[in-house]
Amino acid sequence: MPDNPATHVAVPDELIRTLRLRECLPFLGAGVSRPSGMPVWSEIVSDVRKRLSSVMGDPVSEEDLDHLQVPAMYAGYLATSQPLNDLLDEAFSTGFQPNVYHSALAQLPVNSFVTTNWDNLLETALTAVPLAGPVRSIYRDDQIGSWNEIRARNVIKLHGSIQDKSSIVFSEDQYLSRYGRDSLLFQLVRVLLATRSVLMMGFSLNDVFVKLLFHQVRDLTAGSGRPHWYVIDESRATRVALDYLRHVGFTPIVVPAAARDPEPLKGFLEHLIAETSTIARDGSSRAALIRRTTEALHSYRGPHKVIRIRAVLGPFGNPPPGDDDPVFGSSSRDEEEYELHRLCIRLAEENGFVIRLIGDPTSVDYVTAKGYLPAQTTRRLKSFIATAERLGDRFEFARLAAPSDRNQWIAADQGVIDSWKGSLGSNQLYPDATLSLDQTTIGMAIRWFDDDFAAACARDGGRENAKKRLMEDLRKVIAQSE
Repeated sequence: MPDNPATHVAVPDELIRTLRLRECLPFLGAGVSRPSGMPVWSEIVSDVRKRLSSVMGDPVSEEDLDHLQVPAMYAGYLATSQPLNDLLDEAFSTGFQPNVYHSALAQLPVNSFVTTNWDNLLETALTAVPLAGPVRSIYRDDQIGSWNEIRARNVIKLHGSIQDKSSIVFSEDQYLSRYGRDSLLFQLVRVLLATRSVLMMGFSLNDVFVKLLFHQVRDLTAGSGRPHWYVIDESRATRVALDYLRHVGFTPIVVPAAARDPEPLKGFLEHLIAETSTIARDGSSRAALIRRTTEALHSYRGPHKVIRIRAVLGPFGNPPPGDDDPVFGSSSRDEEEYELHRLCIRLAEENGFVIRLIGDPTSVDYVTAKGYLPAQTTRRLKSFIATAERLGDRFEFARLAAPSDRNQWIAADQGVIDSWKGSLGSNQLYPDATLSLDQTTIGMAIRWFDDDFAAACARDGGRENAKKRLMEDLRKVIAQSE
């Protein structure tokens, strides 16, 4: 169970594994949206209580009506639900924006979320993630047909959506109707609860209906051995609360108290992203994604001991960091990129891997057009030659017919990482990348790569001649630059 230094939260290894396998179902409550300033249900009900007291001419206390009864009584007393709808419009009229929790959740390898929140902040955050596909919000039975985890990311909203106030579950009558009848929406959620590990965040332990769901999780998954987790603020993590969570089938994950950490979930979620995300949004996260996927090959015992790379230069064109003139914009970025270089060498020399590259390091004009200075390009070419000579037969090369703005990294048969560059001169590195762990996708990528590699080598008279001609051409390019 690794310890997350950012928050001192013990993150279960099984949670990391479950997320990587895409078998985790995040279940989100109001605490996830609260940092955005979003009003929570209890606050809105308190406002309704005041209004009900005013129209009745007598104070309505919690002893008179509980939080569930107040909205129903208010609408019944006025013989219309329009005032409640107007109140919701007013409460949600401010331009709320996704917070760090939404943005972090959107980067996890998850295609379905369940929430009791009415707001659309998670959907907004999911839409902002590049390369992640469409986002669908599902809160009515007639929308169940649009649920598809292959083609979209789904937000299943048990209590309705603010964009359709007729769907909102607010009062006691609405709760009893939603939870008491058999609906397609709840059938879908029950299937997900029964087949996934649940990660609950942002909930208190006071919601009777959420407690009902706790028991459903326990009953539906009894005997499956599937773990479930509940993230709890340490200020609420009393012995009784923790014992109760374990009783209903959840392993507690204790995060810092909100009183001493304004974003208690942030460090926890960032740790999950670093260990499990399949999407990179900048150069550093792209390098981390490649490194994490490739590091796992140290324990690889399968038949595909090959790292396949489509790139103009690949990791061997990442030179050792210098004291000045950083190649990738900063010394820290140079170090991150060079770590990929070192990682490939270790896997080749210590674990018997072959590094197979389809590229064209001699396309100097293309490289410099991406923003590299001539001296930086020369450093990269020298690094490439030195490493190729060091690895000998462990490094195989085939020349690209033409440079491409698409890079691909295939880590044995464990994962495929695709990344793209922007327009010429806009950036040196590939800021966006996606990791696929699907075996069909990996198999297709390997076949495509190997076919292209064989054809490219044939054009150059075979593998030996292809590599020999490349080394000769690179030395000419370097000589000309000096």
